[in-house]
Amino acid sequence: MSHQYSILLLAFIGIYLSFFIFRKKYKKEKLVCYLGEDCNKVIYSKYSRLLFNIPNEILGILYYSLVFITTLFFIINPELLTISISMIRYIIGGFAALFSIALIFIQLGIIKEWCEYCLFSALISLFIFLFLII
Repeated sequence: MSHQYSILLLAFIGIYLSFFIFRKKYKKEKLVCYLGEDCNKVIYSKYSRLLFNIPNEILGILYYSLVFITTLFFIINPELLTISISMIRYIIGGFAALFSIALIFIQLGIIKEWCEYCLFSALISLFIFLFLII
């Protein structure tokens, strides 16, 4: 229970960040990158839709929303957080963390550009997973 509030905060930030990227892409506005890299090359690449042809930012919104809602639910009703539900959360969180790591490697090795928003989202996924398992 001790990390549930941290997970809740990270999920909220993840929703905001994913929605920010979604909104920029939907309006066809350029992302401003403060680290000097071309975020637009990353978010408009062919790797921006890896699972079921769904944009990665939509997957992010769905994942972070699921984490936020379930975490809020378990903060309100902690007795419902059973071992089997915890395992499902570990598996989903682990998959999201591995997916984020894969996206980092795609930026590094294939696209050869960095998107700081994408990197920050990946860090959020990794921290959520770490908070789930500790």
